Amino acid sequence: MLFNSTAFIIFIFAVTLLYYLVPLIIKIKGVQSWILIFSGLFFYAYLNPFYAISLLACSIFNELVVLCMYGQYKRQNVKGVKIFAGSAIAVNVFILFFFKYSSLFSGLLLGEGDVTSFLAGLPLPLGISFYIFHGISMLADINGNTRGFFEKSGRWGRFVGIMCYMTFFANSVSGPVTKFNDFEPQIKRHYFKEVDLKKVFEYLLLGYFFKVCVADNMQNYTILLTEKQFGGVSPIAVIVQMFGYSCQIFADFAGYSYIAIGVALLLGYKLPENFNSPYISKSITEFWKRWHISLSSWLKQYVYFSLGGNRKGKIRTYFNLMAVMLIGGIWHGADWKYLLWGGLHGLLLVIERIFINLTNKNRNEKKKELFVVSIIRMFITFIIVSWLWLFFKMDGYEAVFGATRQMFTGWEDVMAMDTTGVLMACFYMLPVFAFHGVYIAKEKGCLFTGKNWKFVFYAVMILALILNRGTSDAFIYFQY
Repeated sequence: MLFNSTAFIIFIFAVTLLYYLVPLIIKIKGVQSWILIFSGLFFYAYLNPFYAISLLACSIFNELVVLCMYGQYKRQNVKGVKIFAGSAIAVNVFILFFFKYSSLFSGLLLGEGDVTSFLAGLPLPLGISFYIFHGISMLADINGNTRGFFEKSGRWGRFVGIMCYMTFFANSVSGPVTKFNDFEPQIKRHYFKEVDLKKVFEYLLLGYFFKVCVADNMQNYTILLTEKQFGGVSPIAVIVQMFGYSCQIFADFAGYSYIAIGVALLLGYKLPENFNSPYISKSITEFWKRWHISLSSWLKQYVYFSLGGNRKGKIRTYFNLMAVMLIGGIWHGADWKYLLWGGLHGLLLVIERIFINLTNKNRNEKKKELFVVSIIRMFITFIIVSWLWLFFKMDGYEAVFGATRQMFTGWEDVMAMDTTGVLMACFYMLPVFAFHGVYIAKEKGCLFTGKNWKFVFYAVMILALILNRGTSDAFIYFQY
């Protein structure tokens, strides 16, 4: 069930109605959580019953492991708790590996054959990358605070809480990735009067505007990037489409995240922010503090810190950064292009860290940077990030290098382009650039400080939703 479908609008309306009315009739503790659990399973089953079965199986497995951890805790066997947690985390990783990467590595080791064909034909459970990460977070957080978790709630309450966390439909398909320690305290009775409807409206409006009006329209003007041959194509067209796809993937994924956050708020839950105007970043390091923040935070806490973080010397820090970004890259899909994308981001993070160490830059005593220098650094970072997004859009690294070559060597074909397509791509980039520009203006305190400005933006977005809807399509991150 896509967020941008009529079915979802009906679904969320029905769920919200039941969520707040049923507890007034059925006086059973936790009834709202059960509504969320069944709603989540229905949400998955709507597209394919297999998706719901996979999610349920994963949730029950992790629940049974927590039950075993509780048994070890009651026996005061700390080592036993850690063994169960560590083993279950390994199983979760194996499940993710099996469904997403077994065909890739089977093809590499065994070549083409029956085994590889069988593995390649296995259906990929919807949202598995996200709810497996949720399962790992749950096991790690409970392992780190066994007493705090096991002492404060009964066995039945723990079961309902874990199932609610694992099946929460708002973010289980494409995030934001939510840590168990952040979500679990929110599992309680919620009242409609406590809902901030203004915030719900703002998140939903912004999310649907970015997805329906920007991303769904922009996809019609980045088709060139699916080509493998670029001979005779204007370098201007390639460059514009590269920047266009950068804006498209932001609008698509940020749009999903804003809708997810808005839906969660409607049900009384607060999900973490996933984007913070990432294209104003002045470095790759800053970019990863602003892009897919929940994934970056998850990898930092459960992978980077587990590897030692920056506590074991500079060389180990560089290794850990590379490892985290390689994991983040391959997490996106079973293709070498994602590994290369992650590796290049990791390499850039290492280079920036080395530069900082060499110049002995003290982050706590930063000199004020000239605005024009900041703009130049933003532009350079945006170019680098946009080029790296080509690995997501295009079939493989050969196509990416072909497109890159055309940007620098195809100027004899500079006029060989669809001028209308280029202009339309630029037009649909404007909302993304305006969104980032407003952030900078507000940060500088020089514009958009009055409340009335919001209503102008609301009116423009509502009008665009009515008059300029793009061709409805699945969210880009559904495939990851």
